[in-house]
Amino acid sequence: MFSKETLSKDAKGILKQLSAKSDFTIGFVTSEFGLLPSVVPASALPAKFSILDNAAKNLKTWVKEKNIEAFKQLNDELNTSLLIAEIGNLTDSELARAKLIVGKLGHAYGYILNALGKTSPHFNIECSNLFILWQKLAERMNHSPKFPILTSSDTTYCNWRYKNPEEQHSLENLKDLEKLEQLVPLFDNREEIVTNLGVVVFEAHIAPAISAIDNAVKAMEMNDMSLLSKQLDIILNSVQGFAKTFLEFYNFHHGSGKSYIDLKTWGDTVMKAVRPCYPEEVAQLGSDVSLFNVLDAFIGRNIHESRLGKAMQASETLLPENHRRFIHFIRDANFKEFIQQCSDTSLKIKFQQITEAYAGQHGFLGIHKEVAMSGIVVTSESNVNQSGRKLDAKLGEEIEEARNERKNAEFENVIRFQIARQEKISSEGSKESGSFSVELKLCDGKQGDARGIIARVQPGACIYIPIKNSIKHLTEFGILLNTLNLSIDLNAAVDIHSNQIWRDALSKWPETAGKSNFTLKELLLYVDLHHLVRSLKKGAQISLERNFLPAPDRVYSVNSVDAEQGTVNLLVKRQVYESGEIGSGSYFLTNEENLGQEVSCHILPPLSFTLPKDKNKPILLFAGGNGIAPFTHFLSELDKSGFTNQVCLVYLTRSEKEDWLETQLKQNTQHLPNFQCCVIYTGKNKRTEWLTKNKIDSGDSPQDKLKAIGTVIDSFKQQEFRAYVCGSIPFTQGLLGTFKKALGEERFSKMIGNAQLVYEAFSFSETDNGRSAEASVSKREFTLEEINKHNTKESCWVTVDGNVYDITGFLDIHKAGGGIFLSKALVDRDMSEMYRIVHKGHSPTADGWLQSYRIGSVKVKLDDSDLVVVAPKVNKLVNESITPPVRASDAPKHSKLDYSVTCPYLSKKSTADSLQKEKPVESNPVVPTSNSWCGFFGKRVVPVIATVGVIATAYYASL
Repeated sequence: MFSKETLSKDAKGILKQLSAKSDFTIGFVTSEFGLLPSVVPASALPAKFSILDNAAKNLKTWVKEKNIEAFKQLNDELNTSLLIAEIGNLTDSELARAKLIVGKLGHAYGYILNALGKTSPHFNIECSNLFILWQKLAERMNHSPKFPILTSSDTTYCNWRYKNPEEQHSLENLKDLEKLEQLVPLFDNREEIVTNLGVVVFEAHIAPAISAIDNAVKAMEMNDMSLLSKQLDIILNSVQGFAKTFLEFYNFHHGSGKSYIDLKTWGDTVMKAVRPCYPEEVAQLGSDVSLFNVLDAFIGRNIHESRLGKAMQASETLLPENHRRFIHFIRDANFKEFIQQCSDTSLKIKFQQITEAYAGQHGFLGIHKEVAMSGIVVTSESNVNQSGRKLDAKLGEEIEEARNERKNAEFENVIRFQIARQEKISSEGSKESGSFSVELKLCDGKQGDARGIIARVQPGACIYIPIKNSIKHLTEFGILLNTLNLSIDLNAAVDIHSNQIWRDALSKWPETAGKSNFTLKELLLYVDLHHLVRSLKKGAQISLERNFLPAPDRVYSVNSVDAEQGTVNLLVKRQVYESGEIGSGSYFLTNEENLGQEVSCHILPPLSFTLPKDKNKPILLFAGGNGIAPFTHFLSELDKSGFTNQVCLVYLTRSEKEDWLETQLKQNTQHLPNFQCCVIYTGKNKRTEWLTKNKIDSGDSPQDKLKAIGTVIDSFKQQEFRAYVCGSIPFTQGLLGTFKKALGEERFSKMIGNAQLVYEAFSFSETDNGRSAEASVSKREFTLEEINKHNTKESCWVTVDGNVYDITGFLDIHKAGGGIFLSKALVDRDMSEMYRIVHKGHSPTADGWLQSYRIGSVKVKLDDSDLVVVAPKVNKLVNESITPPVRASDAPKHSKLDYSVTCPYLSKKSTADSLQKEKPVESNPVVPTSNSWCGFFGKRVVPVIATVGVIATAYYASL
């Protein structure tokens, strides 16, 4: 106990303010479980919900006896309609308890099925009443109802937890490699162990920390410095505990050289225990959700520099009410100010140690930041890591390299270029098609170290370019409107001040930067016409938030740079489709009307295509079509570095002649003594030509491209080598298949895992994907029973949005290994959520990969109802409540419009009142920042998206 004289006057005031609040936490903060999901967690549910209370009491017995029939009986006895009607009358604590019970029932159900060796659980079908109740409870609590009760992580986690209740919090189990190995059969793979048991580790540390923080504030109120000191010790030990555990997870390997923990899995899953364990589940119940928000409130930390910290801060408003109340309670205590004014030096030191252990450079968040910066993925066995380097105890050079690279943040700064030169260098098919060399030149004026940034651009770097619609495309759009019998009020006024998407897009153009008032006619220059047309064809109304959206930036690989001249050169393939339509992105860069046009771009460092540090291995390069773009710069850098080993480039093209390539290669490979280049022409005049005297030849000049490719690979496979592949998705798939056949499955997988065989595949447009999907769509339907038979490496099927995909051929080429698909396919075949979470929206390239594996759709039988085909889900990414601000005077006088949904610019010429009925509006794909489907495609934004059938009347030429 201490004297009140030890406190300053202000500190006493703080204690006085707390006196009325301190007891509200009684009953839901405990030393054993931390911050519980409800204020009175042990309270019984109302009588109408007693069936759930009884189920909770019997759950351990059901699990012990593996009584699956009890779950089915419970499901049949539920009066779902009655319970749903009563949900609105439940208190917050009763809601939390009800949802918690249903969730535990789902976990236990999955465990029992696995323990009995039964087929994979489909809880939403087999226990449909319980599942519907789960959804309604989640909706009532403003939680995400769409994430399924059972996932692979759920099931494996509860398997281990039910079987080992006495060891569930044992940290020693997680540090002992032999014990981990014993658990592998239970968890499918080591990554599952790290993910699920890692969460348990956090829970073991979280509970005492939460309880101690609660007690520390109360100790302030009681002026008990001795109690306060003890609570600070508990908090410090807890924070140091989970920070230390995190370090040990990626450091230990017992000298075997083979066993590593997957840092990416840890970062993507266990690290999310600071918020929810499931991606996008905005309010997971339990301490792991809000621990770090509580710690932030406790140490008075409100500035977040890391992406993780900002995400945690943003998620606070989505936490359950009792969590938010507790955080506000801690924040209002102003513990930091109390400690600063306290005369006890030891308390100040302990508080500083807690702050450092949590948020300092060498504390938990500091460690996380270092690992996140490294970009290293470490897995077991052959999948050593994505960057081809193993991890030592301190991450060593890799961490230092990553830190230095991230210091060059100016790579992401906006740089202003002019389109200085456009030169057609090859033709394909029609007069309009072909490849162009496009030169971007730095604009005059102050742009900081723009030339320095260009000088540091590495092979494989990407440049992001905004585009405008051309007169040609706008004219075609107008013709299409006439065909659809539609008209647009082009003079309607639009204020984009509150529309962040449009403000960001228009800030990239000098003529619109800073403006907020436009007419629809002015905005039409920058709109994504392809998306708008698709929406209009489906009968949708125009909406600034849904379909009248700015065109996404295009991304191109840098072909070459000249820092002295301040130029960046791109290789642009103009997309011309069978209908004669031309892609708007490539047309913008290659059309003469845009010469001199200023564009605000930014450049990002390379991802996969990095120069190898090891100069002792030969290099094999395969390029298809515009996939040649990064390789010319790549060869130039190899030339400058003094690389003397064998380098062979194989280029496949449909053009009839590639004179430009020979000229450029002569310039870029003058100092590569062992350079070879082969061009395989796949157009009408099929042939193989070697552009270099030094060549790999089978004695003839084969017309068969596969034979030519096979000859080159065979000449390399007798030794260790590195290979890089870049081209379209079909090209990349075919070439990887050739590599696998030539090298054998084991060596092929090892080269993929060790990043000795690196590939980048692109899809030109979502139009391409749509066409290829339509052309190859199988109309066959598969039942769940049929699908469930295919969950092995030899035959692996998954479902996404009601479609069935045979991804067997993808398992070996997935950059982080195929284990993630196999482990998930064993329990929960549907990957719709996983796919959307990874992409955060829409990625034409990932969609292109996905469609290439489509074999049909899902047929599901619900109870005794007729068979139904599961329709694709629509992932709505827009806020429907946003109102596009438009002057009322600009609205057509003949119709009444719902301003919360539609934009009054569009009218049917034939039916004046048709707008009064609101039709479904297509979801907004948003400007994509795509990661590919689980690492399909390395680029971070959608690659060159061509548009089709889009664009507006001739009188738009005045724009």
